Amino acid sequence: MIYCSGCGTANREGSRFCNECGQRLVAEAPVPCPRCGAANPHDAAHCQACGFDLARARNGMAHAPTAHVPGQHEPAEGAQPEGEEPATRDAGLPPWLDSVERAALGSAPRRAALDDLVDLEAERLEALPRPGGWSPEAIPIEPIVGVPYRAYERAQLPATPEQGHAAALFGQAAAEEVQADPRDVPEPRRASGLRPWPRRLLALALLAALLVPTLWPGGVLGAATASASAAAAAATIDALPPGAPVLVAFEYDAGIAGDLQPAAEAYLRHLLNHGARLILVSTQPEGAALAGMALDRVLPAYPEARSGESVVHLGYVAGGDAAVRALTLRIAGRAGADYRTGTPLGEAPLLQGIGGARQLPLIVVLGGDLTLLRRWIEQAAAPYSVPLVAGVPMQVAPALEPYWTAGQLRGVVAGVSGAAAYEQLTLSPAPAARSVAALRVGVWAVAAAVVLGNLWTFVDWIRRRRSRDA
Repeated sequence: MIYCSGCGTANREGSRFCNECGQRLVAEAPVPCPRCGAANPHDAAHCQACGFDLARARNGMAHAPTAHVPGQHEPAEGAQPEGEEPATRDAGLPPWLDSVERAALGSAPRRAALDDLVDLEAERLEALPRPGGWSPEAIPIEPIVGVPYRAYERAQLPATPEQGHAAALFGQAAAEEVQADPRDVPEPRRASGLRPWPRRLLALALLAALLVPTLWPGGVLGAATASASAAAAAATIDALPPGAPVLVAFEYDAGIAGDLQPAAEAYLRHLLNHGARLILVSTQPEGAALAGMALDRVLPAYPEARSGESVVHLGYVAGGDAAVRALTLRIAGRAGADYRTGTPLGEAPLLQGIGGARQLPLIVVLGGDLTLLRRWIEQAAAPYSVPLVAGVPMQVAPALEPYWTAGQLRGVVAGVSGAAAYEQLTLSPAPAARSVAALRVGVWAVAAAVVLGNLWTFVDWIRRRRSRDA
């Protein structure tokens, strides 16, 4: 079987053309071009190299004039011999095609422009060394000229009756003067809601939610129960030698700063109370500013903690996992100046003799999600057994249970309530406890307002129903 390369149809042996699409099945010998000698397919109309008209050359060889035999009938002058194809004429278009094209061109400028192009192309064709011109049977390829569209040459068609009617309606509507008809509008009914005194009561309850924690920092409202992981974090810091360098990584943004800033400040106070030296860093763009805010709130209570000796802020270190890996191997040189003070860090006494985070006795990571915390576990805690404690939002704490159980985390402080419990363990000032107290009072005030509002609505509905029935 012979399979067609064009449509894939199976044909019998010996077939020369496809039974389905008519494509040639047997390759013919290539035909050399009479002008340049390039090989072309057997049925090619023009040379692939120089554009020579192969079809015209084949017709000319097939119908070449023969010698006249004496006594044979000679055709009249101008008549075509019987059995011969029409002879080729000079280059140009046939008269019937030229008249049709000129009629289709339209305006005189367009006809003149195209005539110039045709004349140029005719001169170019005449200069080429190829025989023959056009014939009635084989029209040579002519240049395609695209004339740009001009809006002013568009034919102006008369408007249809429907278009005229629509235009009249639009003109009539546009000419009319619209005058509003005054009428009595009933006064809108007042929306149901709380009366003035319940609103005042709710405002007083929310005010108490702010004043009570401020005037009474400790007590039952701010009390929180410390978890085992928070107690382990406090014990890990208590076990540090005095003056030990500790790396604190702020890996969160402003969106969850309300949950993590109290834990960050609680960690910093405990470390400074223990005499630790702090190296602050962040691989998040916003974390450097949040670390600076935490230091500004904590350092006024520790005048002995001087920049460069007790506290160094490296700022933002770009690179994600690669940045954590680089800090694990070498801390010095990751920043040129202190983020808060702008002093050069090349001569900072705190960084002298410190290689990488893998050599530190503790790393504190304040992570906004599990991914940011896990990169420190994978790059520092797990391969080099560096002690690591964490501070996370409350919703992330359950995901850290496997790391806490495996010992890769030495302690975890979760959320604002965890920070309040940590403050109680370390006997430090209690801003987190005040925040917890404010949240509790505010929740109770809102819950009480909801209950009272529903009771008031129910009593008011009964009263209105009785008055309507009476």
